[in-house]
This record gives sequence, C-alpha cells and structure tokens, in this order.
Amino acid sequence: MNYTILGIIIAALGITLLIMEFIAPGIYIGVLGAALFVAASLGLIWQGVFWKVFFIGAAATLVVSSYLFYILYQKTAFIKGIKVTPDSHIGKKAIVTEKIDPISGTGKIRVAEEIWIARADSPIEVNEEVVIEDIQGITAIVKKI
Repeated sequence: MNYTILGIIIAALGITLLIMEFIAPGIYIGVLGAALFVAASLGLIWQGVFWKVFFIGAAATLVVSSYLFYILYQKTAFIKGIKVTPDSHIGKKAIVTEKIDPISGTGKIRVAEEIWIARADSPIEVNEEVVIEDIQGITAIVKKI
C-alpha cells in the first residue's frame, strides 16, 4: 500500500474540514480536521510505522483540540451571563441575504452576525427585513415585516 498517497488524501481531507469550519463557523468539524491533518502529517514523516503513528497522532490531537475547543466554547457561549441559544433569536429582526422561496425551500437570513437557513410561507426578496417566529433545528422560520 502506498502510504504517501493515503497520507496526502487524509491530510487534504483534514485541510478541507478546517476550511469548511472557517467558511461556516459553528459546524464544529475543525477539531476533526485538525486531528486528521496532524495525524496524516505524522504518518507521512514516519511512514514505516504509518498506522501506529497515525492513530496515536489522531487520538492525541483529538483529545487536545477537543479540550481547547471546549474552553473556547465556554468563553464565547456566554455573553454577560446570558446564554446564547438558537431560541434566543425568536422575535429578533433579520435581513434576507438569499431570496427565500417556499417552493424550492431555499433562503438565508443574517441575524446577530450569523447566517441562518430560513423558510417562510411566501417569497421574500434579498435585503427585506423579517422577524424570526420560530427555530426548527438549524432553520429559522420567518415572516416579512
């Protein structure tokens, strides 16, 4: 088996996951991306023991990066003692950033510097102001103001 190609593929997957986390923060795949990248890099350096080094590197990186992510989450999840949850957006105003089309099920809004998938009963154009009526999973249910 060619460990160089395998290592490059795994490292590329790790970088891809990191990039996805930077593009869409909050999907929490950066930890896994970092672990894959570091483990693959270590495996490429020590190819003779690729799998042993890969799994040890992956495990160590996952533990360390998960702990660091937990600390970062604890510092950013609370603002002045108020817990920020998806439900805390209900009743807030937002701006449509991608046309909301109830037929195709597409649309996005910006609320509190966050981009959310949005659904509505009627089409709503870009830059229109809406109010968030409900949160269902990762989707905001909105109504034009």
